[in-house]
Amino acid sequence: MWFVALPIQILINHLFRFAFRRFYITFVVKSIFMDPLHKKLICFLLILGGIALSGGALYGFWSLYHAYSTHERVVGVIQKTSTERVHRHRKVRFEHEMLIKYSTDKYGDCYVSKKYYWPFRQVGDEVTVLCRPQYTNDVRLPGDECWIWGIMLACGLVCAGGAWVMLRPQKSGEEQNCN
Repeated sequence: MWFVALPIQILINHLFRFAFRRFYITFVVKSIFMDPLHKKLICFLLILGGIALSGGALYGFWSLYHAYSTHERVVGVIQKTSTERVHRHRKVRFEHEMLIKYSTDKYGDCYVSKKYYWPFRQVGDEVTVLCRPQYTNDVRLPGDECWIWGIMLACGLVCAGGAWVMLRPQKSGEEQNCN
């Protein structure tokens, strides 16, 4: 009997999948996501988010470029790393901090403590440090900042690209066939 019941069950599964797919495409996708008002709103939000993220990233890169011209560039060495367990409301967080030693011409050896979010930092690693000549504790780590601004720029470009894909006119060969 199983040789009769199995093909019937497979046939029922295929018919159900086909009917459900057709229902999903006709009622859910076309009524919500393909409505011109919703499509325009989603495109507007994607463009707005893409412009905001890309603009923030470009400002961050410009700020870092400006810091290269006004700050002194030195190489620092990580002297100490520490991890502290901090209890927040309903959360346990780990805060990582590193002590960086760097040398300047005017003040000699200087130390600065910075929080870090990279799990790959170890004692003895060399990092590039941008420090202001007048305020030696005001430092920037360009390697970390480049990653932040790069990820932000990539997200902004993906948002703007998604809006462009949604707004471009579909060719007759690209139309979805619901049959």
